Amino acid sequence: MNLLKSTETDAEMEKDESVAKSFISEKRIKKIRGELKELFDDELFNLEDYAGQHISEVAFQRANRFIERVLDGDIDAAGSIFGCDWPGRYVGTGFADEGKPWAKLIHGNLNLTGTMALRKKLVEAHADLLTNERIKDLESIEDGLTQQVRKLEADLKECRSRIN
Repeated sequence: MNLLKSTETDAEMEKDESVAKSFISEKRIKKIRGELKELFDDELFNLEDYAGQHISEVAFQRANRFIERVLDGDIDAAGSIFGCDWPGRYVGTGFADEGKPWAKLIHGNLNLTGTMALRKKLVEAHADLLTNERIKDLESIEDGLTQQVRKLEADLKECRSRIN
């Protein structure tokens, strides 16, 4: 069954083939076929050789973008990957405690929501890293502010010396 509708008739196609054969020799046709085979073989080699690397690079880039979204506070991004149905903390739904936070204990154990458990795992697994990197961030900020203050003090001293 021919799925493509052709506007050319069989007679027109035969005419085109005969014209092409008169301009292109069998030797040239074999050479074109050889070039096309080489081209496709090279592309197949590249596909087989580099497909895994390309897929891993794309996965790495997407993971980085995802982590940036999560760290920027996109709770939907975090929830989508970790299967969290809702963003977080329990709040009361009754009359007296409506909207107020409360803890859910099941058989004497604190029950955490998915996002609470995720945050707990992140902090437990990387507490030193998070603490150390945050300390480095704050030290860097402090150094920058100290340099700015020193520069402003020097500028102020220079301005005062010009006035006196």
